[in-house]
Amino acid sequence: MTPQFLSADINGADPLESQNLLTMRLKALKINEALGSRSGIAGDCCRLAELYLLSGELDLAEKMLARAMEIERTLDPNEHFARHCADLGALYLSRGAVEKAEDFVRKSAGINKALGNQAGLVENLQTLVYIAEQHKDLGAVAALLLEALQIARKLGNPETIADTLGRIGATDLRMGLPRPAKQALEEAREFYLSLKSETGIADTLGHLGLTHTLLDDTAGAEAFLLQALELNENLQRRGRLADNCGNLGNLYWGSGRRQAALPFYRRALALFIETGSSAKAHKTRRLLDGLLATSEP
Repeated sequence: MTPQFLSADINGADPLESQNLLTMRLKALKINEALGSRSGIAGDCCRLAELYLLSGELDLAEKMLARAMEIERTLDPNEHFARHCADLGALYLSRGAVEKAEDFVRKSAGINKALGNQAGLVENLQTLVYIAEQHKDLGAVAALLLEALQIARKLGNPETIADTLGRIGATDLRMGLPRPAKQALEEAREFYLSLKSETGIADTLGHLGLTHTLLDDTAGAEAFLLQALELNENLQRRGRLADNCGNLGNLYWGSGRRQAALPFYRRALALFIETGSSAKAHKTRRLLDGLLATSEP
């Protein structure tokens, strides 16, 4: 997950439009300063921070967000303050300052939890999951995702529920827990089917293939991986297709079907090279060389 900084109304704006918005917002800031409107100043500073982010002026963006927060700090905790904390955390993430980012996002989460702002809290948790992944702390990732899922179910947002379930299943797989992974992934697939999300379905099928591989269900694993491969082929998702091919090669070799594994390893290698996945290409080349070295002539 990549944290999002910009609000929807300015995201994707062209440079000229952004410059016009910046000029107008700076004028509004001066007016609110003259009027002594603290809430107006805080709002203007937050919008200016977004515009500075859009133009790549991170130092100015940070100053504006810090000023907005300083104003909000003098008031009772509110959703505006929580938003500013989250924005500043996202900004620090963009600069690689993960520890600082985590402090501000957790502060935002605490305020949103106290205010009962469930939608804001889910966003905070998603960012904290990203941070935990940077720390390679799978236990924290799993706990945060479960908390996010509980809130997403209360909000009734099927897209968020499906995405969170899929990530829970993938995390369980990384932790070597195929049975809970299977449960989460099967539910995620049902949501994605109802949403008609082909990319979500494809990803879930691929993870279900790995799950059944770990459960020693070769037939089930093969069926899911082949379905994922076909769907990713249709969607032209070359990176995902490479993963599917590599996992099918692993499945066939592991079950003693060496000749069946060869074409999938070869295709996976070609796709990894094509998509620039050098680490995966190196690993697949070693697997292919090992398979060829131990195969009968």
